Parts: sequence; structure tokens; C-alpha cells
Amino acid sequence: MEVGEMVLGRKSLPCVLALVMEDWPDWLLVVAQIEVQLHVFCDWSQRDMQSLMEGGVKPESWLPVDEFWRHPVRLDPSLCVLVSGTHAFVEQATAQIPEGAPMVASIAHEPRGLAGHHSQRLRWRTIRHQEVGGVTTTRCSIGFPREWPEFQRRQHVRRCVKHVVVHSERPIPLGKDESIEELQSVDMLLDYQRLGAEFAMPARTRKGEVPGCRRLTEMEIGAAFDLSLTFAKELAVRGIDSRFGRSAMSGCPGKILAEALNHAVVQITGRSDVFQVQSPRAIPEGGLLLRALGRPTPEAELNLPAWARVCSDIEKAAKADGAKPNVPMWDLRTQESLPHLSSEFLESLRGRVMNWWHGKVYRSFRGFMRGTYGSDWASKLVRLRQRGDRDARLGPLDRELLIDGDQGAVVMLQIFGGSGCRNGGSYWDWDAGSALLFWRWHPEIKGDARDGTRIFVQGKLPRYRKPQQVSHDPGKKALLRDKLWRVRERGYILPGPVVSLTNVFFVDKCVCPVTGEVKDVRPVYDATKSGLNDAVWSPSFFMPTADSLFRMIDFDTWLGDIDLGEMFLNFWLDPRLRAYTGVDITGFCTDEERAGRSVVWERWERLLMGFRPSPYTTIRQLLWGEEIVRGDRSDPKNIFRWERIRLNLPGSPIFDPILPWVSKVFTARLENGEGVERIACDFATFVDDMRAAGYSLEATWQALRVIASRLNYLGIQDAPWKRRSPFKTRGGAWTGALQRIYTALIVSLTSQQKWDKGKRIIRGLLAEVRKGLGLSLKALLKDRGFMVHLSMTYPILVPFLKGLHLTVDSWREGRDDEGWRMARCEIEAMLASRGDEAADLIQLEPKAPVREFPVPRLERDLLSLEALMEGDQPAERVIRAKTTVHVVYGFGDASGTGFGSSLTRLKAMGSWEKLGPPTDPGTNGLRYRIGVWGRDAEDASSNYRELRNVVEALEDAEANGILADAQVFFCTDNSVAEMAIYKGTSSNLLTLYDLVLRMKKLEMRSGCQVLVSHVSGKRMIVQGTDGVSRGNLSEGVMAGRPMSEFLPFHLSATDQSPALLDWVRSWLGAESELLTPEGWFERGHDFDGSRVNCDGMWMPRLQLGIFVWAPPPAAADVALEELRKARHKRQESTHVILVPRLMTAKWRKQLHKASDCVFEMPAGCGDAWPNKMFEPCLIGFCFPYLPTGHGSSEAPLDFWHSSGQCEVCGNLGTPMSLLACANFSTRRGSFPPCRKMWCGKCYTADSEVSFYIKRAEDDEGVVWKRRKETDRYILARQGDHVACPFQCDLCIFRVLCKSEPDAGSHSDRLLLACIRRANLDAFWSREKRTVEGNFSAMKRACAKSEMVGLSGGYPPPGPFPLMDICGYEVAIQMLLASKKPGKNAATYTQFDTIRTYRSTFFHSWQVSQASKGTLLATTDESGRYARLGSCPTQSLWFSKFLQGCRIRMGQLVIQDKAISIELLMAVLQVVTTRVAEADTLDQKAWWVSVGAYLTMSMCCSLRGPEGFMLDLGALRKYLHMGKQDAESPFVVVPLLGRFKGEEHFRQHLLCSAA
Repeated sequence: MEVGEMVLGRKSLPCVLALVMEDWPDWLLVVAQIEVQLHVFCDWSQRDMQSLMEGGVKPESWLPVDEFWRHPVRLDPSLCVLVSGTHAFVEQATAQIPEGAPMVASIAHEPRGLAGHHSQRLRWRTIRHQEVGGVTTTRCSIGFPREWPEFQRRQHVRRCVKHVVVHSERPIPLGKDESIEELQSVDMLLDYQRLGAEFAMPARTRKGEVPGCRRLTEMEIGAAFDLSLTFAKELAVRGIDSRFGRSAMSGCPGKILAEALNHAVVQITGRSDVFQVQSPRAIPEGGLLLRALGRPTPEAELNLPAWARVCSDIEKAAKADGAKPNVPMWDLRTQESLPHLSSEFLESLRGRVMNWWHGKVYRSFRGFMRGTYGSDWASKLVRLRQRGDRDARLGPLDRELLIDGDQGAVVMLQIFGGSGCRNGGSYWDWDAGSALLFWRWHPEIKGDARDGTRIFVQGKLPRYRKPQQVSHDPGKKALLRDKLWRVRERGYILPGPVVSLTNVFFVDKCVCPVTGEVKDVRPVYDATKSGLNDAVWSPSFFMPTADSLFRMIDFDTWLGDIDLGEMFLNFWLDPRLRAYTGVDITGFCTDEERAGRSVVWERWERLLMGFRPSPYTTIRQLLWGEEIVRGDRSDPKNIFRWERIRLNLPGSPIFDPILPWVSKVFTARLENGEGVERIACDFATFVDDMRAAGYSLEATWQALRVIASRLNYLGIQDAPWKRRSPFKTRGGAWTGALQRIYTALIVSLTSQQKWDKGKRIIRGLLAEVRKGLGLSLKALLKDRGFMVHLSMTYPILVPFLKGLHLTVDSWREGRDDEGWRMARCEIEAMLASRGDEAADLIQLEPKAPVREFPVPRLERDLLSLEALMEGDQPAERVIRAKTTVHVVYGFGDASGTGFGSSLTRLKAMGSWEKLGPPTDPGTNGLRYRIGVWGRDAEDASSNYRELRNVVEALEDAEANGILADAQVFFCTDNSVAEMAIYKGTSSNLLTLYDLVLRMKKLEMRSGCQVLVSHVSGKRMIVQGTDGVSRGNLSEGVMAGRPMSEFLPFHLSATDQSPALLDWVRSWLGAESELLTPEGWFERGHDFDGSRVNCDGMWMPRLQLGIFVWAPPPAAADVALEELRKARHKRQESTHVILVPRLMTAKWRKQLHKASDCVFEMPAGCGDAWPNKMFEPCLIGFCFPYLPTGHGSSEAPLDFWHSSGQCEVCGNLGTPMSLLACANFSTRRGSFPPCRKMWCGKCYTADSEVSFYIKRAEDDEGVVWKRRKETDRYILARQGDHVACPFQCDLCIFRVLCKSEPDAGSHSDRLLLACIRRANLDAFWSREKRTVEGNFSAMKRACAKSEMVGLSGGYPPPGPFPLMDICGYEVAIQMLLASKKPGKNAATYTQFDTIRTYRSTFFHSWQVSQASKGTLLATTDESGRYARLGSCPTQSLWFSKFLQGCRIRMGQLVIQDKAISIELLMAVLQVVTTRVAEADTLDQKAWWVSVGAYLTMSMCCSLRGPEGFMLDLGALRKYLHMGKQDAESPFVVVPLLGRFKGEEHFRQHLLCSAA
């Protein structure tokens, strides 16, 4: 392999160039690399040429060549004329240029050359294209002034046609009669006179590679003649035979002119730093690794105050439980500001402070109860507790009052002590245990803090009742009892109903080395053996790493630790699962404690260690508490205040490598009033270890004080006896790593103990591997776990742990000999080859062996790890150094048979004061490296060549001092190379192995930080390094464009393409919010303003939303960490992440963990992500948690097997035993699943809102009822949800109000009471025996199905849509109307009156737009219509409600009394008298009509208005019929009109007895 290197910088030269070109503007393509005053004489259009120039050349003038002859050239010492054309043209131009003016002339394709040609002005030199790295047979004559020194050609890499061949172009296979000998070879030069010749190249067919041939494409020919990418594309469009093509081929190649221009620039300017050349040389191999050296302790840490100097054990990671507090430190800290206080006084003061704190907690709880439930809350609570049926008929507010009161009493007893006196804890410890002060937390999570967070259940809960094993050793048994009784005495394990037990076992913690006696044991609580862990599920969640902490650190930072006491036991266990966490303490109890019981079972009340969801649930609640701890970030008195998020990202012109890339900052005021920007105080939590960072010793101590104080305020234990003073270099490990902040260096390292253990593991595994007897799988798993832990401190070890991972899983089916998982096609082929054994392989899952043989690469991995960890002392991983004053950006490409790289080294912005401000981004120049592969790499894979190019480019830069004091960012277009460097996950890594090791050694040897990023191949082409690998030096940065133009690490997806946000909002919704960097820490966590709790403590106001996260690639890891924390805390919001695919090694893994789905949007997707973006945009979605599967609180997919808890009494069950809402586990709209269940007797009518219930009465008006039906219409029955559609009160409230109910709102409570009454009415439409009979039959049917492995076949009753399709609102209108006094009842309105609301709504629905398209009509034989519609009042639920409401209210019937014959005769007698007394004929006629109307209406049984339909004319006609016909003695009464049910007027003849 040959390597040549040039250092090129685009310089501003103090000269003027005049370009005189007869035809093709060849000089213009080369001059583009230099910033110079330029005048062009060319017949080609300036517009056409400049559109193809990448360097953005802007000549002072552009004139036709004829203008050059018309205007003589003035003599100017700074002027240089560059001429190109034919011999005659050059001679003519030479005559036009005055004597003394420097000039360079070029003549292309001169057959014999002009080296011997005599000229008074110029000395001619023939230069062949192949001599300067070209691939054609072109030779040009270059003329230089005779007074200049002799031209010396530089040494270049030899190239040929194969170095410009594009392998994506497929050759055509040769026929049988064609011979390869007649073709041109790609190992030769390209004859410029035979551009259409065919070249021999291998062609790929189904049978493999065969001889083939093809012609070079226009793009390849353009590359051969040193044309830039844009000119080559234009050549492909216009063709070789066009004027453009003929002119381009007739010009002088760019490499020849570049040599000539280099010589000219040196002679004119006297500067040799513009084009520097280094001869080919060998690349050195790496040497020994640098190890950590003793570093001086910072001066600030040597001059600690007295209170900080007493911490002698500060380097210990943690103190043991029960250790004594460092009282002198606390006393000295107080006496520093109050020196007159003695230690004895401070000790007594601490006791008084405890009394004051107890009183404050009680007053706080009392204030919360008063503000929530009114000033008479205590008396209400007493009355509720005295009620025998308190759980059956309570309203929501009363139920909350009762729960808050009962749990508040538990908290008070826990704090004050089991006996109720104020001895619940000392100043230093929570001796009686702790309890969350739930009323101080966010209102949204008060229930979680009070009762416990719901656990995700995914299977059938166990019934494990195997007795607990007890040691027979009395001494050991006493130790075990002490451990268990300590937990019991603190109230973490209490008596209660137990369904299933959990196991507990003990491991020896301290053993006497002489006698072997066990001095101490460690209890291990196990929920796996009982099967409980298999029945529950918890999502993955984010845990901070040391890198999370380093973002809070600069060189002035101090660190401090907070330890949380009894981490998991601070938080309540889900009440539904407490019965399944029983503890058998029978074997540890004395006979007196047993009290005659055969077994003594108690259960966990808190989250226990060894329970699968405990870490997730505990950290989730702690994250809620951290929101209150951090407080209002805009409060100037808040120690955690910050003003903005500072993005200091690579690629940005203001990037400073000595600062964190992302940090919270604020402006601090110095004593002179000047403002200075500092990193804000902050902290990170790893389970129960919190590490705070502050800008000074005092600020860090104040941060620790605030953290501990506010955690105690919430009821979370702080362990002050473990507190130590802040430190810079003397602290213990956090997340397994030690952080050291020296004066000019920030490093991370592991402890000496862990370093030695890692080396022992590597040596031991190497010895086992070399024996060839296999490895113990159990021991290998432990060793791998430790090495993974160690790699968190040293990421440089990660690629070499792959051998361990492959060995551990190599026993599984579907693995090849190297341990890699085989592709599906490979597995199918393997099964096919095994024949009959394939079925057994598919059915039987292999068991893990006891010993496993290593994969082939394991030994090599172990040797690499041994080399990287060869030092006796732990190596230091440099995080930041003040000496890092440069930033190196580079690109490397090894496409085809050549390779190239380009690097630029910039001064960091933070080093201006030392080095002076940079005058030009190219101060240190642009260095490029170019070469072709030798025989040792020609047959290697492209992945190998790409990675080798990256490694050797960096090694070469190291040898030249470019990497010294620099942070390096290197780009490659090969994703396998990036993956191999960071993960080692390449199945062909053995070929890349040495390269990865060389890369890691380079990092440790040079002390620099190297970040390799994959970029698109199209970006590599436009940037110019792809052209460099092909010998083309006229593209991208080689043409003068700045390197920063191609490094968008600091730009987000929406910054690069603003149209992307519009596209996202087109389908995500206009209400979606684009988060700013500040929003990553606030709005992205659902923060929307602030509020205060009952004590005036600040806490965030929460509001769900739809958020768009669009971080820059260099900051994506920070944004994704915050997103994962936000998702851990709350899962109801929707998140969309947009990140360009750059620097993926830092954040891609987090993206896939955080997102439910991820897809790539390739460049070229319209205006949203156009082609100029190059890399795809990765888009991730985080949806709200789903109602089924692992993302919900009820993972069972079958509704009937969903487990839940009665909302009143807490009984556990399923819809087969409890009354379950049809929407139980379904998320509807933006509302989370209701998860409501009740026992039948617990689902009761609201006692505060009463509705009329009809009671049976006897003839004397006495109410009577059966003894078993005292609660008729008041309580529900088991199975009602099967006989009637059932949605719980909360679901219907959400449907009607589109919000959650407010317990303090009277209207909301009234609405909930009406919904409860409507559901009960619907239930009671069927009798109790019918409901119970159907429910029992269903359970029996399901039991039969389970016997044969079936689920029962009953469909789930829901979910219902988020709209009122059942008519609840009309039902509520009817119920509210029934409460008003009626006409015939003083306390209610009867059912027949209120049911008119239904008909009114139905008629309105029929004529509304809502009924359009939903009504179906049919006709019968008589033509009558029957309509089927979707009106809510026609639903099954509403019909059952009507029936139940009618049964409950009854019907009040007040009948009219009939008129007797005697009464009618008396009335007629009065009428007769009035007729006789009448004075006028009209009066007589009126009274006669009255008598006739009354007589006729009674005799014919007519209703009131029907009597007025009498037809007088017909009456005269038919009146005689009864008188004359003796056989029919009746009177015919004719009526004329339209009666009910008739459509037309008709005559009706009624016959009445005469």
C-alpha cells in the first residue's frame, strides 16, 4: 500500500490572477481552491460555469477572450496570468503580456511536448497525468517564466483505471466466442483517444463471477479527467460528443494544473504553507498504554473548614446500616456560624427540634383536612366511623374523607411511635419506621402516596403456602429473628389476610475467620419461588449513569452524597397484592407469641426487596418527589435555580470542549456586581444513592441540606448518619465509578478493588479457556455481570465483551459455531438437513448446561481485555481537560480501490484568551490523505477497508501531533465500522478485530477523545472526501467550502428542515408542542405552571399534552434521558421524537428503549425532509399506555380474567366474582382506564341524594316488605353486569363532562349520584333470582370450558365508545325531574309524567342530523312502516332503565268516578226545570242541548270531546228507526269526524238501547 499526504488550506493570497482560456476553463477549476482576486477571459457563459462551481468563486470580471486582445495588460508586480489553449493561442497571448509579468501557460495533448522548444519568455516542462496521480495517458506542456527556479515535480500515488471504476455499474458477461484478451485492462491507464473502449471486468451472475466487460460511464470518465462531481454529472447529461464533453476532454487535467499552480503560488507569494507535501511513509504501530499517574489534590480541597476535615471515612462508598452519626461534623458546622453554642446544648436542641417537627406534621395534616373537607371534618369523620354501613352507602367525598382520616392516623402512629407518644424516631433515624406524608404530595398522585401505586398484573396470581424453612442453629435462628422483627416492629410487615406466601432466605454477611461462627446475616426476600414475580410485570425504566452526572460538573464543581434509608420500604405496596406477599413467621415465634395458633402468617405492607416491580415503582415515586425537591427554578432563593439550558455542541462555531455539551446554567453576581455564568446546582439519583453537584463547597452543602429536608418533608427517609462533607477528589463510588475533579482535569475511574477483581476474572477465564474443559455457566454469568458493570466506567471495554455474551448464549438453538444467532433461512436449512430430528428440535427447548465451551473469539477478547487493563493501578478515563484547546473534525472514505481522508483542526472557543482569537477557520489548514490499496487489502471486504482507513487516518494524525490536546470527531459512511468500534457487534469482527484494538489503544495512548459517527455516503460525496479517495481534489472542502458546512451535529431536525414540523403537525395535530431545550426538563414532564400545596410548598401544575422532541444529534442522549424519566413518571401524554441519524452511538439505544415504535424517514421525502438532508430522520413514537398487554395495569387480554379490587372493601377478584365496568382496562380518548370493580353489596345508592322508592301498602296504608328485600333498589347484585350493560359512574361522567370529577364540586357529586341511581334502576329491571341464576349458569359454563383448555367463549361487554350511546343524559333528566313535587304527590313526580322526556328527545333525534344514515325502515303487507334507529333512548340499557325506574317508582292511578243512572236522572230533572224557566228560545235550546249531550255521552260511553261530533242531520234521518221498528228497539246516534287511529273523516252509527 502506498500513502501520500498533502496539507491544503484555502488561503487568501496577496496577488491578482488573470485567467485567459481559449476554450475549456480548466484553470478556473483549480483556482477555486484559493481565495484571490480573479479576472476571467473565457468564451463559456459565466452563468453556466459558476452554477457548476462548488467553491462559490466570484470573479471580479468575466469577459470574452476577444476583450483580452483589445485591452493591453498593465504591468503589475502582483499580477499573474494563467493561459491555456493551443500552441498558437499561447504564443499570441504571450505577446500580449508585458515583459516582467509572471505567467504560466498550459498546452494539453501536445503529441511531442515542448520541453525542447525555444522561447524567450517561458521554460517548458512536459508533465504526464500519471506522474501526478492521474489515470489517463494525457500529457501537457507547462510553461514557467525563465527567471523562476526549475520546476520540481512532487511525489504522488500511482493510479490506474480501476481506481475510478464505480462498482455499482454491472458489466455484461462475455459470450462463449468472445475473448478477454481483446479488451482493455483496468490496471492500465485510460487512453484519452479511446474513451469508448471496453474494459475487462468480472460480472456477477447466479453461477458466480464470470468474465465480463463494459465501457466507462460519463461519470467515470469525468473522474478520470479530474472533473468535480457537478461537472461530471453535467457531462453525463450532455454526453461525451457534445461541445461540453469535447471541450472538457480537450482541456488539461486538474491534477497537472494543480502542480503548476502550486509552483506558481510559491514563487509569487514566497509562501510555502499553502501547498505542503509530505512524502509517503510508514504508519507507526501503537506503543504502551498510558496509565494513571499521581495527581496533586486541588488546593481548595486542602484548605477545608474544620467541620469538613473531620470526615475521615469520606472515600468509603457507603456506611453500614446502624453506624453512628458523625456528630462532631454537625456540631462544628453549626458552631462555625454560632460559636457560643456547646455540643451539649446542640444535643438537647435536637430533641426539642424533634418535638417541634412532630407538631408541625400534625398541624400540616390538620390544615389539609380542614381545607379539603371543611372545618367540621373531625366530627364528620367520627360519625362516619360510627356508622355500621359506612362502606355501603357513602358518597365519593365521604369515602375520601374516611380513607384520608384512617391513613392519616396510620401515618401519625408511624411517626409518633407505635404507642402513640412522640417517640417515633430520633433526630438521626426513623426508629419506628417511616410513612409518606401523602397530603403533601401532588394531588394527582396523593392516592399513590397514600395507598400504593398499582402494580401491573399479567397473569394468574399464585396460591403458594409452603412453610418457611428455619435454621436449626439456635444462634443463627436468633440472628434471623432479629432481622425479621426489626421489619415487623417498624410496621412494614403486619397481620392481615394472606392468600399466598413469599419466601425469605438468609446469606452470611459476617463470619468469624477463626471459629467460623456467623456474626451477621443478610435477609433476602424472594417473590420468585412463589410465582408472584411471574404474575406481575413492570416496564423498563431509565437509570442514570456517570455520564449523566458529568453534565453537571465543571472544574469548579464540588460533589456531595445523600443516602436514602430503607429505600423500598418507604413506599406502600399495592393493596390488591398485599394478600399475596405473606410471610410465614411461625418458626420464629415463641409459644407465647403463637398463642395456640398452628401457623402465624403476616404480610408485607410495603414494597419488598426481591419483588419484581419494586425498583420501577419505588423510583417512580421518588422521581415524583424530586420534582418538589428541585422546586421553582426561577426562584432566586432556590439553590437549584437555573435560567436556561446551554447547548455547547460539536459542529457549532462556539463549541468549547472543556464545557459540558448540555448543562443548566444561571447568572451569578460577583462581589463587584459583574455577572458570570455558572452551572446550576443539581443532583442525580441511582436507586438510593444521590449525588449532588454544586459550584462551591458551601453551595453543595446547601444543596444536600435542601434535598434531605424536602425528602423528609415528604416522608422519605434520609440517612444523616451517612452524611459526609462535599469533596472533589476524595469521594466514594457512584454508579460503580469514582469521579475526580482536579485543577485542570476531570476523570472517571474505578476503585483499586474492582480493578484488581476485573484482572483476576480475565486471568482466570483465560486459564480455563486454555485448558479446553469448558466453563461453568453459572460462574461465567457472574463474571460477565461484573465486567459489564466495569464497562460502564470504561466504555472502551465494550467491544471486547462480545465473546463473553456469545459464549453465555451459545447453548441456545439457532446459534452458529461462532455463537451468532442464525438467520431464518439458515435455521430452515439446518432443520432440513437433520431430517426426523427436526421435529424434536422444534418441540423441545434445550436446557442450559452446567458447563459451556467458549466460542472461538473469546480467547482473543480476553487477551485484548488483558492488554487494556495491564496496569497495576486503575486507568483514568478523561472526561474533560483544560488542556483540550483544539477540535479536530474529519471524514474518511475507502470506496473502491482507493482511500482518502480529510481533517481540519480548529482552535476551541474557550482557549481564545491563551491562543488569541482564531483569525480564520482554516488557521491550521485542511489536511487530506490519499492513497490506493495494495495487494494486502484488495481482496478484503469493504467493511475492513473502511475501518482500516479510519484507524490509520487517526494514527497518522496522532503521529503528526494533530490529536494532541484535541477532541476528535471523525465521520465514516460505513455503519459496520461504527458498530464495530462501539459495540463489537459484527459477525465478521475477526477481520476487524485488530483494527478495533488499535483504535482503543490510540484513545488511551493519546489521551484524546475520539467519537466516530456514521454519515450518509451522499454527504461524503458532497463533502469531498469521496472524491479524495478517487483522486479528485476539486469537490467540497477540497474546493474551499468550510468543513462546518458538513457537520450538522448541533442542528436539530426542525432546524435543518423547518417544513418537517408542519408535516408532523399535519397528522399529529395542531395542538402538538415543539419542546425547546428548556422544555425537555419541564413541559416534556407534563409541567404547566406551578401551584402550592396545603403548606405553601411549591410543586408543578400538571397538564397532559402531545409533545415533539427534536434535539440536535449531539444532545439527543440528554433529551432521551429526560423523555424516559418523564415516561417513567407519567404515561398519559404522547411523545414524538425526531433526530437526524448522526452520532447514533450516543443515543440510538435509548431511542429504541424509550419508543413504542421507530421508523426512518429517508432523505428525499418531499419538502419535509429533502435530499439535501442526506441522512434519514429517525422518528420515534411514545404512545399512552395501552389498556391490554404489558403496557397496562391489567395485562390479561381476556376481560373475564382481569383481576381487580373492590373500590369499597378492597376484596380482590375478577369480573366472574365482582361487578366490573365494561371499560375496566380500556383507555378511552385521553382518559386512563377506570379499573373499577365492586362487590354487589358495595355498589350502593348515594346516601346524600335520595330518590323516591314505591313501597307496597295494604288496604290500610301500612307499608310492608319482605325481610330479605330491605335493600331492594339500594344495592346491586352479583352478576348485574352480565344481565345489563354496565359502565361505571366515572366512565359515564367522563363521557358527559369530558373531564374528571371534582370531589369538592356539588354539581359533580349530584351528577355521580344520578348516574349511580340510573345504573341501579337498570339493574333492578330484572329480579334477583333471575340475575343470580344467569350468572351462576355462566360461571358453570366457563368452568366446563376450562376443563378442556378453553376460555368460555363469552365476548367482553365493552369497551363502549367515548360518547353517550345509551341515553344516560336523558335518564339523568328524568331522575332530576322526578325529585320535584308533582300534582298528585307532594315528594316526587310520577313516572308517567317524567317519561315524556324520552319521547321528546326521540322526536328531536328523528329530525336531527344525527339520525341521517342511521334509520332503517321496513313495511309490512298493509304498508305500515317500522323504523330501526340508533337513538340513545332506544338502546338496550335505556329500555332496562325505563323498566327498572317504573318498577321502583310504581304508578299512581287516580280513577274518575262513573255517573250513575240516578245521578243522570237528577241532572235531567234540573235540566227540565231550567228549560221550563227559560225566557227565550235560545236559552231553551241551550239547556236541551246540555241534556241531550249528557244523555247521549253516558248511553254511548263517549269521552268528553266525542259528544260534540253528533251529526244533527243524520240524527233526524235515523231517529225514527228505533221508534218504527219493533224488532230493533234502539236509538241510532250518528257521529261525524276523525277518531284516534283514523286518517279521514267518517260517519259512525252508534246504537243505543231505547
